[in-house]
Amino acid sequence: MKVILRPGPHGWRGLAGAVLVAWLLGGGCPWARAEAPFPALYPDVELFARALAKATQPPLAQRITGLTVPHHLLAIDLLAGAFARLRDKDYRRIVILCPDHYTRSITPFAVAGRDFATSLGPVATDTEAVAALLACPLVTASNLFSQEHGIHALTPFLAHFFPRARLVAVAIRKTATPAQWDRLAEVLAPLLDDTTLLVQSTDFSHYLTPGEAARKDQETLRRLADPDPAGLVGLDQPRHVDCRAALYLQRSLQQTVYRATPTTVANRNSQAYTRTPVRRSTSYMVQYYSPDPVL
Repeated sequence: MKVILRPGPHGWRGLAGAVLVAWLLGGGCPWARAEAPFPALYPDVELFARALAKATQPPLAQRITGLTVPHHLLAIDLLAGAFARLRDKDYRRIVILCPDHYTRSITPFAVAGRDFATSLGPVATDTEAVAALLACPLVTASNLFSQEHGIHALTPFLAHFFPRARLVAVAIRKTATPAQWDRLAEVLAPLLDDTTLLVQSTDFSHYLTPGEAARKDQETLRRLADPDPAGLVGLDQPRHVDCRAALYLQRSLQQTVYRATPTTVANRNSQAYTRTPVRRSTSYMVQYYSPDPVL
């Protein structure tokens, strides 16, 4: 069949534009469909290299199904040490739960639909897992991850230690309700297989003196020791933790999917990083979840 193109009301230029739009929408241009990775939020290679060079503790022999780490790079030593102890594990999927710090998600939960560039290499997104989450109406894909340090503080370590793993990044709005947390848990549970690591990217007590923060940390740890995660719902955000939902989901999913319990290996306050007394501090924890005793 012979196709004849004639100029439209705006001449040949208008026709060319219409053809180009139709071609792009029809999938005729592969690069138009593939979005570029989120750029590295922390491009300083030396920052991460120095932290990794000091992370010399031996790897853990136990099966580790979950990890809780901070996302303030003030505590980058805790981050590096926590991931370094998992360096012998062969994770194929890593799910990270973090706060939506800047309240940019239009739904209770947001996921990253793009890969991540980091100073230590690329991190690929698990597109099939993301698609499964997007089937839930409480979840939408978002570009908020371009500036979300709850993810970007961790991704260089994923690139370094687990280059074959694919990432599922989930940000949680402050306004998400406990009923919505439980719905997300139902959607996440099928993704948590034997080669998956569930990571809770949270800082703990915020804006209190170091002494007050220590007391809040102890209250959090007491409730975390209870196998029933319901007690975590009553914690204060941010005086106990900056994302109750991530804490609750980690504890709940570890209990139901893996029969795993937490071991806290580090609990530090931001006061430890300065000699100047502070009145408003942040506390950090590192926790490993395992079906077996850790350490």
